[in-house]
Amino acid sequence: WYPVHFPEMDEVRDHARYVELVAEYGDRDSVINSGALDMNLGVSNENMESGMSLGAELSSDDLEVIQGFARTIQSIQESKKSTTDYVDAKMQEMAPNLRDLLGGSLGAKIIAHTGGIKRLALLPSSTVQILGAEKALFRHLKTGERPPKHGLIYQHPDVRGSRWWIRGRVSRALAGKISLAVRKDYFSGEYDPAVKEGFQKRLEEITKEHPFPKRIEKSKKKKDKKRKKKKDKFRFKKGDYEY
Repeated sequence: WYPVHFPEMDEVRDHARYVELVAEYGDRDSVINSGALDMNLGVSNENMESGMSLGAELSSDDLEVIQGFARTIQSIQESKKSTTDYVDAKMQEMAPNLRDLLGGSLGAKIIAHTGGIKRLALLPSSTVQILGAEKALFRHLKTGERPPKHGLIYQHPDVRGSRWWIRGRVSRALAGKISLAVRKDYFSGEYDPAVKEGFQKRLEEITKEHPFPKRIEKSKKKKDKKRKKKKDKFRFKKGDYEY
């Protein structure tokens, strides 16, 4: 809605700054005259330099609604930031190694999912790897579909950003380091930067060792065939027929 009035503002890439400008000034002319749109914000347009815009005019009622909505978004952003900072501080106090490895938010999610840091410390890394993917795991056990490679740890940028053919290996490596980090946090409480460094080193090794995807081997094709048979068998038993 606001870009119709002031399309040049789309060049402001920082969402928080965009909302702040709309909430504070509202009207396009007020934003331009304030000088808030400088070169540091990435706005470089000939029309802007001449104090003009290609946008359409909006009534004062429309601008009032937009400003109110922008203030609401601003309030939500501030609440989110304060909550994130609080969780991060608590994680630094309670689980510094896990926080360093995963970040405060993701580390807290995994602890909450397992029901406590003690329970997480007692889990094997293979279980840690698929935490949050329980439905996919049980579907694999029941119907023979492919097993999940990752659960909540997919939210980690190194897992999410890795290439598809090494994502499983990266997930395994990260799960192993999570188990190590949380055990250090629970049993000793000492911070060890070598945990994160070890994961980064292993990530580099995996990336170098597997630059390209491998061809599908015959054994893997056979496994896929078996899975399909098991799935079809389960469908037949269930009575879900296809014609």
